[in-house]
Amino acid sequence: QELASLKQELEEARADLQDETEEREASEHQLRQLREQLVEARESKTAVEEQLLELEQLLEDTRQVRLQLQGKVEELQQHVDQHREVRVQLEGQVQTLQGHLDR
Repeated sequence: QELASLKQELEEARADLQDETEEREASEHQLRQLREQLVEARESKTAVEEQLLELEQLLEDTRQVRLQLQGKVEELQQHVDQHREVRVQLEGQVQTLQGHLDR
């Protein structure tokens, strides 16, 4: 009777141990998956940060180009204004000469 009882307890202990082992293995598997997801998330974060740096550099480059072009536009506008003044002066001189010729 006592031997049967001990055998029963032993079987229950084995079953409990098997359940605990399966739970531990499942937990370890889940932990491995979570670690893999963490690694992937970190890699993704790094890639996004690199893209952000590239975009910031592109934005800065674009700003520099815009400033350069703005300078060129101002320079060209000054040339246009100078040519306009010269044209007005020449037109005045032509009218003066035309007036002398008409006399």
